Amino acid sequence: GHNGAGKTTTMRIITMEEKESSGKIFIKGHDIQESVDIAYRMIGYCPQHDALWSSLTIREHLHVYGAIRGISKDQINNIVEKYIEGLQITEHADKQVSCCSGGTKRKLSFALAMIGNPKLVLLDEPSTGMDPRSKRYLWDAIISSFQGSKGAILTTHSMEEADALCSRVGIMVKGQLRFYSISK
Repeated sequence: GHNGAGKTTTMRIITMEEKESSGKIFIKGHDIQESVDIAYRMIGYCPQHDALWSSLTIREHLHVYGAIRGISKDQINNIVEKYIEGLQITEHADKQVSCCSGGTKRKLSFALAMIGNPKLVLLDEPSTGMDPRSKRYLWDAIISSFQGSKGAILTTHSMEEADALCSRVGIMVKGQLRFYSISK
């Protein structure tokens, strides 16, 4: 949908940043309002605007999020390196985020959503502000990350992005899902 269609608001409701006006949200049979701790463990979120600490490095971000997600100390270093190498951000891994490009920050936000292997990943315009090469690389990373039992909800303005990444496409207008189709 276009700006103001309700895409980001829907994400904010699923992540419990905003209260729904009606209805309930269930993830794997759990009402998120009644099972907040379970919902947080099952959801990974890449917000539209990077929610990063400017004074931390990329590596430090991944370690913090990994610890929050319950990754054991003996596994965390290998997992962090996997994301750093997999997203081709090795040369920036020890830089403070404030010194990184917008594209590198978006890659980090994606990695933070994925770390800990959540069952549902919310990607709110994940490639916003990225140059075409970085965008294509992130798209490839998204595709390879969802070759299993993980689900995702992705918002975008780009039908090209929706077609490249999504097996099902819905279009929102004024907070309502107006169109739904199987894409691939």
